[in-house]
Amino acid sequence: MRLDRPNVQAAAPAVLLVGVIDTCRAGAPAVHRNIITHPKGSEMNQDLRQKGQKLRREVLGDAYVDAAEKKTTDFNRPFQELIAEYVWGTLWSRKGLDRRTRALINIAMLTAMGRVEEVKLYLKAAPNVGVTQDDVREVLLQTAIYCGIPAALDSFRIAQEIYAEAPGQAPKAKGKGKKDKSKAKRKGSGKRKK
Repeated sequence: MRLDRPNVQAAAPAVLLVGVIDTCRAGAPAVHRNIITHPKGSEMNQDLRQKGQKLRREVLGDAYVDAAEKKTTDFNRPFQELIAEYVWGTLWSRKGLDRRTRALINIAMLTAMGRVEEVKLYLKAAPNVGVTQDDVREVLLQTAIYCGIPAALDSFRIAQEIYAEAPGQAPKAKGKGKKDKSKAKRKGSGKRKK
């Protein structure tokens, strides 16, 4: 089949999607086949959904998940279930990367896409998975080079706001002419006494 004809080009995404669904029906593990092909109103994989909700709470916190559940309607329920099952129950539950690494990757990708509300979500959740302000700063510096200064600037602004809201979490602004005593102590601690 040639894809250079207009009518075939327009149909190509649909043909591709049907091919993916057929492949999933034929060869994917049953859990994934059922999700892709389940008819309206049928149950999703409840084990993965529950596992996902538990992990989602551990990473994002009860307050966020409770608020999301309160906003769930008949219209967006399938989307919320998709998030719980696939994002949290399947992807975040994989052994390949730890939660800290996944959160840092998300911060970088969401910064690149300009999704500041989602960046805010993962910055607030960062301490739950061991992400430090230093980690965030390094990721945002990396995104500045590879994704652009404006994207990183937005995320730096969001991070600064979040750290200012959290008691004891805000980065300390150094005053002019004041010496950082913690650095002085570290520098002096490695010297030998004569």
